[in-house]
Amino acid sequence: MSVRAKKDAAGNVTGYQARYLDRRTGKQPSKTFRTKQQALAWEAEQRGRVHRAFAGPLVDIRELAYEVVDGTCSVDAFLEMWAKEAATAGTRGQREHLRKNMGDLQFRSMLAVTTAEIVVWRDGLRGERGVGRKSGLAESTIRTMTRQLRAAFEVAIARGYADTNPVAHLTSKRIRAKAVMPEDVLSVAEIKALVSAWDDPISTMIQVGATTGLRIGEIAGLRAKNVDLRTGKIHVVEQARGGREWVWGPLKSASAQRIIAMPPSTIAMITAYRERVERSKNDPLFQTETGAMWNASNAGRVIRLAGATWTWHDLRHSYASHLFNAGTDVATVSKLLGHSGTSITLETYVHILPGSEESAVEKMAKLYG
Repeated sequence: MSVRAKKDAAGNVTGYQARYLDRRTGKQPSKTFRTKQQALAWEAEQRGRVHRAFAGPLVDIRELAYEVVDGTCSVDAFLEMWAKEAATAGTRGQREHLRKNMGDLQFRSMLAVTTAEIVVWRDGLRGERGVGRKSGLAESTIRTMTRQLRAAFEVAIARGYADTNPVAHLTSKRIRAKAVMPEDVLSVAEIKALVSAWDDPISTMIQVGATTGLRIGEIAGLRAKNVDLRTGKIHVVEQARGGREWVWGPLKSASAQRIIAMPPSTIAMITAYRERVERSKNDPLFQTETGAMWNASNAGRVIRLAGATWTWHDLRHSYASHLFNAGTDVATVSKLLGHSGTSITLETYVHILPGSEESAVEKMAKLYG
């Protein structure tokens, strides 16, 4: 893309030539205008035409209210368009969240953003307040937003709104699993007290989390048909992404798809719960009072507002800890938790594996007395 001044032999400007790359044909059409503003406007229009030529439920960017940056598409305008094209509410929400946290980059042209600017933007996300937050974002969230922005630029390149992807070769910090400490684990008595203290559906959801190790998104994403009370098994195949609108999404990884056997107490609780509610086989098993879908966000908010000192993930950690204490091996626990590998399980639960420290002390005693 370019708009350049054309000059005569004496160096006087005689007009402005606009040129853009049509990625469908590989050609670079151009046209000369009397003023620079006319050239910029023509180029922006051609980019819009290229965009509309692509198949799919696309949004004409010229119908959106946005600021033009030097006659080209701004980052904010493109992300707005990209969000409107999302196939699901969950994806649309993620793209809108990215757009709202672009900071000063929102005013930049898609053609002008550099890798150095992306690095500065990510550093800002780590240490500054942003939309809806009081402190920096978690590294895992920044990784997700970086992946989204990389994908956005790939789409922009395909449609002629950008020439290069400044995020293409940018790597992110690897997030090591946070090790669970013994004090993070709830006892069986504490879990039973929580089950008794809460009303349904939260009560039954707590029981499911503590006795199957499911993530809260997986619990919320259970359809009625996924819980087989006859065989006593839960089929984990998807997780909740919606709220008032029922939307499901893929699991965290392929290994998260699994079948978990329930203990008799959990089967009994779900059976009693099902007798009190009407559910079609494809309905979310657990719903709010208004019929909305539970998800990680609203389920976490409900217990926080009630003053809870525990989290849904504490139930998962407690499940793993109790299995280890009962003598279950690491490979089996890893599979039941849906981890992608035993290394994650070991990193997370290294401090609660029974007998490891005692065994080490005994070995040293034999060596040194």
